[in-house]
Amino acid sequence: MSSTTSTLHALRESAALGAVLFAFGWGSACGQTPPSKAAVLAPSGSLVVGPSAARDFDLRAGDTLPEVSAQTVPGEVNSAAERQATEYSFAPKCTRYFTASGRYVALLIKSCRAGEVLEDGQGMAVYERSGQAVGRPTPWLSDHYTGLQPTLRPAP
Repeated sequence: MSSTTSTLHALRESAALGAVLFAFGWGSACGQTPPSKAAVLAPSGSLVVGPSAARDFDLRAGDTLPEVSAQTVPGEVNSAAERQATEYSFAPKCTRYFTASGRYVALLIKSCRAGEVLEDGQGMAVYERSGQAVGRPTPWLSDHYTGLQPTLRPAP
């Protein structure tokens, strides 16, 4: 077996490599199975809940919430977050979602230009699966999260 072949066999377990191989049409030739749509769309970000969000939205300070793609968020939540983003003059298509015990944290963002650094000072709303707001959405954050990854966001 050539070193190139053994390297490909060693790497073929990687989901990211599988997505790239299929994007270029090489997946089947390398023994990959097509990645699921959810695996390709799933963001890899996270948000660490700060004391203000814990108080305002009945969350637990210090919890790390995984980011989820807007396509996996219930339609009622997307609609409610879109209305809130519009009301507060944020860009609805730029909203990032994080999940916590069946609830959805919507981080409302002014714009989502590629390479733009996200800092505290955005808006936040928390919703039940039904789209019902938990607590009162806020157009300005102060200590609502203590960590956010990634802080650079590619354009949608």
